[in-house]
Amino acid sequence: MHHVRTHLQRSAEQFARHPFFARLRPAGELRHVLAFARGLSFWVYVFQDVIRLNAALAREPRLQALLVRHAEEDRGHEQWFHADMLEIFGSPVALDELFAPEFADARAGALAIAAEVFRPSDDRLRLVLVDALEAAATVGFARFAAHVRASGFTDRLKYFDGRHLAVEADHELHTEHVDRELDAIVLSVETRAEAVALIDRVFAAFSQIFTALTRSMPDPQALAA
Repeated sequence: MHHVRTHLQRSAEQFARHPFFARLRPAGELRHVLAFARGLSFWVYVFQDVIRLNAALAREPRLQALLVRHAEEDRGHEQWFHADMLEIFGSPVALDELFAPEFADARAGALAIAAEVFRPSDDRLRLVLVDALEAAATVGFARFAAHVRASGFTDRLKYFDGRHLAVEADHELHTEHVDRELDAIVLSVETRAEAVALIDRVFAAFSQIFTALTRSMPDPQALAA
């Protein structure tokens, strides 16, 4: 598993160089700081079913226990997102916005990730899927929190500020003993190749989502004018 997790780290580092993150600029109004947030809505809601089903479909008791625990730890985070939408825009995401044409690519990326739940024949690949989701989340939430802080809106949000990042870091999967346990897992050449391909697909889907989000961000030059 060590080889797979090394590939995962490299993929996360590449994702951190996505042009979306370079476009983040401090702004004086929260609705400009997080103008892209509505486009993330579909993924936030789908994510809850992704982790729930990923755990429910596992069969190996120890691995299923880890996956169930992860799903429990992330349960309800869509409520944090909902609260942030009210704080940022003064209203929740409406159904017609959720399925708006401009967010079609973001939805397609979210559905591509959701499809990964039904692929694995080996429960160890379900752990790889969760690891990939966690790695992408760490990249995103670290940059969201820094962006919010740089804009002077600390302590007003639940989903997009540093508190969410701290909760993610405190997951059982990130504890030292579980980390050692996962690193010790031995994969066949074929399963390792499947794991690497899974990681590549997940990060390609996240790249699609964030490329779509970039289109809804305000022009930095316009904000500076």
